[in-house]
Amino acid sequence: MEQLSPSQQLVRLAFSFIPARAIYIAAKYRLIDAIGGGQKSAGDLAAETGLNAEALGRFCRLLAAIGVLAETDDDSFRITAVAQPLSSSDGSSLRDYI
Repeated sequence: MEQLSPSQQLVRLAFSFIPARAIYIAAKYRLIDAIGGGQKSAGDLAAETGLNAEALGRFCRLLAAIGVLAETDDDSFRITAVAQPLSSSDGSSLRDYI
């Protein structure tokens, strides 16, 4: 296991809220439902959700970095197994809980 210095440990703890907040925002704006079973570009998602395309592209890359989305070669995004419980079509959806 990686040994972190006290400063590194503190930074990791201080920024640990970011993934949780990103998942909350994805749930709030129903991004997983908007992507569905295929893949969509940030521009397509922005048009569907009314969000800013440039900011949404950065946000989707954050979700990809934490394993919620996967970025494809053509700058589109698809959901991962981690994201499936955020879908309203999932029988055990956790979206309302989050």
